[in-house]
Amino acid sequence: DTEEIETESETEKTDPTLAEFSLKVSTKTDLEQIFKSLDTLTEEITIHVNQEGLWAKTMDPSHVALIDVRWPNAGFEKFDVTKEGKFGLRIDEITKIIKQFEKRDSVTIEVNPIRDDMKLKLSSREITMKVRLIESSVTDCPLPKIPYDASIQLTCKTLLNKLKKIQVFSDYVTIDTTESKVILSGKGDTGEISAEFEKDMEDLQDLRVKQNSTSTYSLEYSIPFLMTVTNLPIVLDYSTSKPIRITAKFSNIGDIQFYLAPRVEN
Repeated sequence: DTEEIETESETEKTDPTLAEFSLKVSTKTDLEQIFKSLDTLTEEITIHVNQEGLWAKTMDPSHVALIDVRWPNAGFEKFDVTKEGKFGLRIDEITKIIKQFEKRDSVTIEVNPIRDDMKLKLSSREITMKVRLIESSVTDCPLPKIPYDASIQLTCKTLLNKLKKIQVFSDYVTIDTTESKVILSGKGDTGEISAEFEKDMEDLQDLRVKQNSTSTYSLEYSIPFLMTVTNLPIVLDYSTSKPIRITAKFSNIGDIQFYLAPRVEN
């Protein structure tokens, strides 16, 4: 079994009404990255807007995994908020639209409460698209407050490669860390497998350990998420028998954080 993520309340600063704003994104890459990641857990998302930027959080129905996205205003070519608030989107609808963009398209996005839709204008071509908004809701999923004992930095492709090999034998990965190494392992009815990273190995970019830690996590949730951030730098933070946090940074300023509860032995 896998534990649920336990969270503590935090104050949400956004106005509970529909936001009104206009912003410009230099390329479609970040938009695509964010919605692909969110799509691994949910079909609909509420995005919050304030003067500091955009943010969104969602949990899967079983409360095993959580994604938190933070996109500061400095990450936009233009960021003009008339009214702080929120708006709701169906992820499949917005991703279909984003796929129509050229890779280098810069996109101006506007939400106006009177129209009740989101307008996307491509600056490189005289094309304007509209996507309908849905009734947004605020799911109570504040972030876990955890003192982490181990922090691991490595490339996402390296981690994915090892996890996919472990998945041949097991539905779960166990992570063991000491001051000098990281061991990823899994075992099942057909056998077992392990992969070791020493501190001076090129694949292991950074390892910080306050105390030796070990915990087990589901591959069913972690692999799909990691497949959406393969080109981004990632950091894994965890403690023994506590939720793991995987942080992927986009455009050197925005964060996609993925939390996953540990497996507990019956």
